[in-house]
Amino acid sequence: MMKLWNGKYLDEEALLADQFSASIAFDQRLWKQDILCSIAHAKKLAAQGKLTDDECDTIVVHLQEILWDMEAGRLHFTDEDHDIQNAVEKLLKRRIGNIADKIRQDQDPAIRAALSLRLYQKEAIQTLSHGIDQLTDALHMLAAQPAESIPGQDPTACAALADSLAQDKARFADCEKRTLASATHATDAAKIAVCDTAFASEFLSACASSMAHLAAFCDGLVLTAHFGADPQVPSLTDAQLHICRLISNKTSRVTGDLMSVLTTSGSFTVSAAAKLQETCQPLFDGYDSLKDTLKVLCNILQASCPAAVNDEQTA
Repeated sequence: MMKLWNGKYLDEEALLADQFSASIAFDQRLWKQDILCSIAHAKKLAAQGKLTDDECDTIVVHLQEILWDMEAGRLHFTDEDHDIQNAVEKLLKRRIGNIADKIRQDQDPAIRAALSLRLYQKEAIQTLSHGIDQLTDALHMLAAQPAESIPGQDPTACAALADSLAQDKARFADCEKRTLASATHATDAAKIAVCDTAFASEFLSACASSMAHLAAFCDGLVLTAHFGADPQVPSLTDAQLHICRLISNKTSRVTGDLMSVLTTSGSFTVSAAAKLQETCQPLFDGYDSLKDTLKVLCNILQASCPAAVNDEQTA
């Protein structure tokens, strides 16, 4: 892929420009989604008569092989790949030669990036929903236990958090419905809408709301451990309390991710490609933060009342 600054800078300046604009360090997460988008685009070109059936079959088969090799861990990206689209195209061209160039027909890199990111977000929502379900199950088990068996927390607080998480899950479900909605139409207006990063803002807003609920619950655990600890009640370990404090701090981090996307999306001077590139990192970070928080808090709650977990497993 030709760089915009080719021939305009000295070698050292060109290297700096290349490093500054490269996104492969983080958008390589989108390798699966980018390959799936490329397969769909190849089939679309074949249906329009812009690729022969043999050319389409060659492209699709080798893209699928690249996907399988990636899943098996046989392929890796380097800094020279620049971005995930360029990386996938290079891998494809090594296997089938110049036929790979034909997949660029009628393809806007920004729309391809937007579709890949939307597909990633859809899968992320499904993963988070599963994590919410697991934490909710743990909360319901604790809420059913006698108050004296739960370390420094009223069963009512567990039930309240479970209710809040149910609302969060519904919010993510609504977000999922809109994640790919504008991507199903081929009009010019729809193509512009595909690149609108509002889908990421909505997702991160839901993440920030969930983190706020989790942080409030963890703050209760920490405050009770320090000011309301009962020697007769088993308490959380120092390591567990430290994690609870981190969860509170990560809430502001996810809120910052949301603010970053909102600020970028509101700029009229930023290109669609640049907006999407700068949307990737906060979206990934917000998703990782919430996913890890759900998992680690679920583990803490299960460890704090093993009797309830054992009863559930026996049942």
